[in-house]
This record gives sequence, C-alpha cells and structure tokens, in this order.
Amino acid sequence: MGAWPRRWIGRLLAWLGPGVLAGAAATDPTSVGVLAVVGSTTGYSLAWLVVLMAPMMVTLLVLSARLGMATRRGLQRLIHERFGPVWNAVALVQVLLANVVTLGADLAGGAA
Repeated sequence: MGAWPRRWIGRLLAWLGPGVLAGAAATDPTSVGVLAVVGSTTGYSLAWLVVLMAPMMVTLLVLSARLGMATRRGLQRLIHERFGPVWNAVALVQVLLANVVTLGADLAGGAA
C-alpha cells in the first residue's frame, strides 16, 4: 500500500475517534443476550439509565484517549509510574479477571 492511502486511512481513523472501537465492542454475544433478557423483562423502565450512563462512558473514553495521546503511554504504564507496582498489579488482575469472565460469557452466549 502506498503512502497516500495510509495517510488517508490514518486521517479517517483519527477523525472517527475511539467511539468506533467502543461501538463495535458492544455487539458481542454477551451484550446481545443481556440486552434481550433485560429488555424483555423490564421494558422501558430502565431506559433512564442510558441518560445516566452514556455521558459517563463517553467521558471515560475521551479521557483515556487524551491521556494516551498526551503521554504516549498506555494506562498500565501510567498506573505503574504514578502509583507503583502494587496498584499496577491490582489493575492488571482486574483487567485479566474481567477479560476471562467476559470471554466465558461470550462463549456461553454464543452457544445459546
């Protein structure tokens, strides 16, 4: 691939931002299964949570992206530098645990 298409793709991805990745990540079998069950049992009674949670999720994504762009470091490295190896290990275990549980739920949701 030449220099021009790479620049164009890079500019397009920079313009789209991290929301594209976050939006694509919300279509896994676990999310679809949970949303179907919750929607069928509660109807619209929990719709107010969207108004509450959407700004929080957007804020988290924007702050994480800006932190990474400003420091050119990942969140794990920044936690290690700012808070030390103990909190770095705590954050790592939390991420690993969340990934393992999500993977298990995805496999169960895909099999259902």
